[in-house]
Amino acid sequence: MLKAGSAAPDFTLKDHHKNDVKLSGHERRKVLLSFHPLAWTRVCAEQMKSIEANFQQLSDLNTVAFGVSVDTVPSKRAWARELSIQNTPLLCDFWPHGAVARQYGIFRDKDGFSERANIIIDTNQKIAFSMIYDISQLPNIIEARGKGMEIAAAAAAPDMSSKAEVEGEFEPNKDEIARVLTIGIEAEKKAQAKYLDIARMFEDPPSKVIFTGLAEEERKHQNILEDQFYSISNKGRIIWGE
Repeated sequence: MLKAGSAAPDFTLKDHHKNDVKLSGHERRKVLLSFHPLAWTRVCAEQMKSIEANFQQLSDLNTVAFGVSVDTVPSKRAWARELSIQNTPLLCDFWPHGAVARQYGIFRDKDGFSERANIIIDTNQKIAFSMIYDISQLPNIIEARGKGMEIAAAAAAPDMSSKAEVEGEFEPNKDEIARVLTIGIEAEKKAQAKYLDIARMFEDPPSKVIFTGLAEEERKHQNILEDQFYSISNKGRIIWGE
């Protein structure tokens, strides 16, 4: 994991609305990257709801917060809707799989997802604070480090910070993890194939096509994928023992 004082690697990721988010585009603000293993899991949900509840407090500290995980855009968009997330962008480190987590030294290769971690980046694009938490532990929104970065997290969410209180609520089954990730990967492949089929009607070879005329088709496909992920949310909660 990158330590305090290290230069923060720049990156661009899609958020759950499919907007590009570039780290260096926020150089005049502090940035909280709140990494979590997977959407549709209880502790991850509490982690994101805690950040959402503190949106104004973070803004008052000139800080913008992002949730980051390896889930796909459709999955995170449906999850945000389920959690009533309105102000917190949820970033998708899906492909290349876990690339940003790897840049920051917190990707768990054996599990296929990131550590649960908070990383605070200052206005000079340097890491001001970084901490990895136990997978079953709910992080504080902000761990105090540096001037102006002290926020009490107790008011943000129920007290679930000890492992004993959440024991058994996040015990990943690797087969189920692989299955859920496969759903997302296959959905992305189908989307790409669909775009290429349409592209071939306009230009050959398709690698040179700019898909500027496919916005409506993309929106339709995005809605279908979102509904598919939203419809399995109850099954997801069963998978993760919630």
